[in-house]
Order: sequence, then C-alpha cells, then structure tokens
Amino acid sequence: MKSSIRSICTTRRTLREQSGVMLLEALVALVIFSLGLLGLVALQARAISLDQDSRYRGEAATLANQLVGNMWLTNSATVKDDYATGTTAFNAWKAQVVAALPGAANYPPTITWAPAVGERENRVTVTVSWKLPSSDVRTYTTTAEVVQ
Repeated sequence: MKSSIRSICTTRRTLREQSGVMLLEALVALVIFSLGLLGLVALQARAISLDQDSRYRGEAATLANQLVGNMWLTNSATVKDDYATGTTAFNAWKAQVVAALPGAANYPPTITWAPAVGERENRVTVTVSWKLPSSDVRTYTTTAEVVQ
C-alpha cells in the first residue's frame, strides 16, 4: 500500500512540474508557423516586383528595337536627320515610350549617332529609361548599325 501511495504522489508531483508545457509547445509552433507565413508573403511580393520589372524591360526593348527597325526601313541618306531629337518621327516614338513606361517622361529617351566602320554606315545607340515608384531608374540600351 505504501508503494502505491508513493507512486501516486510522485505522479502528481510530475504532473505539477509539467503543467503548461503543452501551452508553451503550442506557442512555439505558432511562432514558427507565423514566420513561415511571413516568408511566403515576402516571397510573393518580391515575385510581383520582379514580374513588373521584367515586363517593363521587355516593353523598353520592344520600343527601342522598333525604332531601329523603322530606321532600317527608312533607307534614305537622311536617316540621321529623320530621327534626330525633336523631329516628328522622334516625337511620335517618344510619345509611345512615355505612354508605355512609368516615369519615362522624367527620363526622356535618347538617340546617339557615331561613325561605324564603313563610310556609309552609322552606329546608332538608343537609350530608354524609366522609373517605378519603389525602385531605381532602369535603363535599356541597344546599339545597331544603320546603312545610309
């Protein structure tokens, strides 16, 4: 009988010493779960940001390459004059850039001409810039040779 009483007392003392352990384990599990959810939210936000950035980079590449393609189609001796800053063709293209890219009005596109290897060739560099509200200024530059 004495051993069974001693056993009951030991069991009660062990239960008192362990009271609240399950609550503590539940709180730790809740903290780990919350950190995991925060990580997933941050990952989703970063994915959306990168998606926007790549979409605008693709749009800038399309617009710059479209301008170079139009220069190749012009096939005139005055291609430099036709696409100089301030001309009708340049202003129409610039309006497309401003409409397609955020913040492009504050960072206007540029066209730079430089002589290339051949005497009838000219190297043209087209630079398009834009800025998202939450990022730095992004720039896309393409270089091509246009035959006059």
